[in-house]
Amino acid sequence: MIGIVGPTGVGKTEFALRLASEIDSEIINCDSRQIYQGMDIGTAKPTAVMLKSTPHHLFDVCSPEETYDLHKYQVSAKKIIEQVRLRCKIPILVGGSGQYFWSLAENWELSEVKPDRKLRKKLELEVSDKKKLLALTEELRIKAPDIYNNIDISNKRRVIRGVEKMRAGDMSHRTRSSEGKINQCLIIGLTADREFLYNKVDRRADLMINNGWVSETKKLLSQVSSNNPVALTTIGYKEIKFFLEKGISWESCISRIKSRTHSLIRTQYNWFKLCDTRIKWHDIKSLNEESIFNDIRFDLDKLNRY
Repeated sequence: MIGIVGPTGVGKTEFALRLASEIDSEIINCDSRQIYQGMDIGTAKPTAVMLKSTPHHLFDVCSPEETYDLHKYQVSAKKIIEQVRLRCKIPILVGGSGQYFWSLAENWELSEVKPDRKLRKKLELEVSDKKKLLALTEELRIKAPDIYNNIDISNKRRVIRGVEKMRAGDMSHRTRSSEGKINQCLIIGLTADREFLYNKVDRRADLMINNGWVSETKKLLSQVSSNNPVALTTIGYKEIKFFLEKGISWESCISRIKSRTHSLIRTQYNWFKLCDTRIKWHDIKSLNEESIFNDIRFDLDKLNRY
């Protein structure tokens, strides 16, 4: 198995396609937003031509109104990886969603606690109040410290899921492998200096707008019945929605999109650390693809010998 990881906008999709043309492989999506239907422009989903050139999996698998979580992803991806291997091809995981990628690479043991819709609806109302949110995080800290210490307590969705598990009797985080060992996986990281990346994603956001991002968001809004499905909290769609509802100006909309994308890049580097020796990092400004592909072939041959 090969993993192509790194921050948004760095060129993982294009690199993976070029790699797939060099080795007998199939591409598996590892982006938590590209799994949604109808969100093509704003998630930089592979084009129709790209999707036809190499077998792709786990793109457009559910509607924006559905909740697609880590557990669902892991179960589906494991099945597809096995099927690809049975076809004697190499699975290539591509994407910047750290949880999705590491859940497979490190073979995380995930909680089997099913979502409690009634409780979740109640908690969603509670976390909108800062005092109640603090009370919930304090409850987690006292009753389920393992969960508390392993989630982003500033992320309301993570807090809600933590409380949901705790109240179902699961006090353990149980997601990361204790030793950080990975399955047989070659991990290629693409990177560049922050200023270069920020400028690159800013230009990409402008191009997405020119390519119809606003129209795509309007169409999604006309198709969903719920007020705020998780998919529409995605960077860009959320801001354009506010703009269309006359909640913010166009200038503020664009500024927020770019600012949130910069923040996402910083978060992704927390998941894919430049000091992580399991990842072979390559700067895209001095990329020698032929050399990288040769190294991958050598590493794959070495793995096949053991």
